[in-house]
Amino acid sequence: MYRRRSWRRIQKSRHQILDLLNHCEPGPLLDVGCSLGYTLLAARELGLPATGVDVASSVVDHCRGQGFRAEVGTLEHLPFEDGEFGLIVLKHVLEHTPRPKLAIGELRRVLRPGGGIFVAVPYGGNRKARTDPQNHKFF
Repeated sequence: MYRRRSWRRIQKSRHQILDLLNHCEPGPLLDVGCSLGYTLLAARELGLPATGVDVASSVVDHCRGQGFRAEVGTLEHLPFEDGEFGLIVLKHVLEHTPRPKLAIGELRRVLRPGGGIFVAVPYGGNRKARTDPQNHKFF
C-alpha cells in the first residue's frame, strides 16, 4: 500500500512540474517542504536538477540518502543564493507561516527572473479548519 501511494505522489508531482513548465523555462528546481522527496524524484525523472529544503533534519537526511541536495531551512529563511532556482514547488507549506508576505519575498529572492512557482494550499473552509480554528489559523 505504501509503495502504491508513493508512486501516486511521485506521478502527481510530475504532472504538477509539467504544468509549471507550461508557463516557464526548465531550470533547477527547489522543493520547499520536501518531505520524503516525492517531488525531487519526479524532477529527476524529468531530467531536472532538484534541491529540497525542509524544517525537519530527518527528512533532509532521507532526501540526501536518495542522492539529492537537501538543506534544513524555513520558508522565511531559505539557505540559498539569490536567483539560484528556475522552478519552485511548495505544496501545503505556505499555510504554515504566520508571515506569508515575508515567505513570498524569500521565494522571490531565490527565484531567477522569468522563473515559475507552483503553490498548492488547502481549502480554508475545510472541516478541520472550521472545527479546530486555533490549529489551522493560517489556512
